[in-house]
Amino acid sequence: MKMALASESWKLFTLRAVLVTLAVSFVVPVLMAAVTAPSVGEGLRVDDPMLAAGTTPEVVGLEWIALGQIGVIIVGVLAGSGEFSGGQIQTSLVAVPNRLRLVLAKISVLAVTVTLLGAVTIPLLSICSQLGLGSLSVLSDGVPVSLLVRWLGGVVYWTGIALIGFSFAVLVRQALVPLLVLIAVSQISLVLVFLTPWAKFLPTIAGAQLFDAAAVTAANPAAALDPGSAYAVFLLAVVALVCCAAVAICRRDVRA
Repeated sequence: MKMALASESWKLFTLRAVLVTLAVSFVVPVLMAAVTAPSVGEGLRVDDPMLAAGTTPEVVGLEWIALGQIGVIIVGVLAGSGEFSGGQIQTSLVAVPNRLRLVLAKISVLAVTVTLLGAVTIPLLSICSQLGLGSLSVLSDGVPVSLLVRWLGGVVYWTGIALIGFSFAVLVRQALVPLLVLIAVSQISLVLVFLTPWAKFLPTIAGAQLFDAAAVTAANPAAALDPGSAYAVFLLAVVALVCCAAVAICRRDVRA
């Protein structure tokens, strides 16, 4: 297993597109959070009606988690689709003949990479935002537990959405369709909630409620899920898609 993990780590981190995307997924959300926080803070002080519904000092900056998800979707899709370009999957199976072990190594390397990215990026963008809020910051007496829970939810969301991207790419054996579909759905999810109540069970909607439920529910209370249900819906979708991808790799004819 160690050899499989080392091999998959090497493959992931020698993809220039992955390295660039990881860097952008860190820099851009943190930078945007730091730049926009002072104006949001001023809007909160004067009760600006132009602020998004449900905006409170604690959640300021967390909206950039949704921007960063585009990057982790790309990383997940690249990790999954890379095996099906140039017959890479056949080479991988020569190195690691046990297909289940190969799948577990791929999933583990991707999950650890994105989890570490989220564990650094999400608290940092939140802290930068809080510093920009001045007297409205919720950090005056330390980091409140409720904010820590939001950070954890954001990290779980990023890791899960990367695994969904990976799974989708494995199932369709290419990158373009998963990228277009997942990025489009992630950006129009809130619109879909207004069209059908079933949209609240989309991973993007349930996942958003792990770190900022009000961003979804303030405008449409019918989309609300309690924390336990939000985690259950999101993680069930992730596990189901990952299992489908694992079965596809284990059973598919690699010559196809």
